[in-house]
Amino acid sequence: PPLPGKPDLSGFDFIQYAGDVTGDGLGDLFFQDWTLAGDGVVGCLDGQSGQTVWMAYRPFSQNFSRVLPLHSQLQSDIDGDGIRDYVAGFETNKFLQSGHSLTAYSGATGNEIWSIDLDRNFDYRRTIRCNDITGDGIADLVSLMPPIFTSNDNGELIAIDGFDGSTLWIKDCTFIQ
Repeated sequence: PPLPGKPDLSGFDFIQYAGDVTGDGLGDLFFQDWTLAGDGVVGCLDGQSGQTVWMAYRPFSQNFSRVLPLHSQLQSDIDGDGIRDYVAGFETNKFLQSGHSLTAYSGATGNEIWSIDLDRNFDYRRTIRCNDITGDGIADLVSLMPPIFTSNDNGELIAIDGFDGSTLWIKDCTFIQ
């Protein structure tokens, strides 16, 4: 069920193993979806009861965009509390401006750790959790905004620090052409 005063979810469109968030010895699940009112939703479900452990809403999200882990062992504990954290991606549309939002959430509480907004063209961005580029023990991210060959939009490839969401490097995608 939604949080009090919030609209219903449209259903679960992405579920990912979360580890044992509740400490009961059973695996729990992170999920991601959106509401018909235009909010992105991310949360954690108790693997034993199916009840919501926590849920967070992201406004102006027209669609979710999965941030897939490259390898399951690269799930990261960004805030250092011993619980895996979750990075969610949402395609946003605010005042006719299209974007891509990445937000890291505490796996234990759902509190926001960091959030960044990236540009996107008419296509969706694709983002993955990848190897630890920075060497700090936290999996980093790589995001691709594909080029649009029928326009002057070259797209971009960007590496993002998984610890704080800062940009590590950006490369335009003319090399793909």
